[in-house]
Amino acid sequence: MESSQILKWYKADFIGNGLTEIDFINKYRTIKIPADYTLTYFTYNWNVNKQN
Repeated sequence: MESSQILKWYKADFIGNGLTEIDFINKYRTIKIPADYTLTYFTYNWNVNKQN
């Protein structure tokens, strides 16, 4: 599974109290990611927030 680089950049904001990135993501999924899964990150698209 690929996740946004935002999760990587601000990891401390998403984990804590012994939780992992996978734990955080699994809170919002119906099909859970295995705890031993290795996350990868897609390149953040800065154009998404680009104003015209």
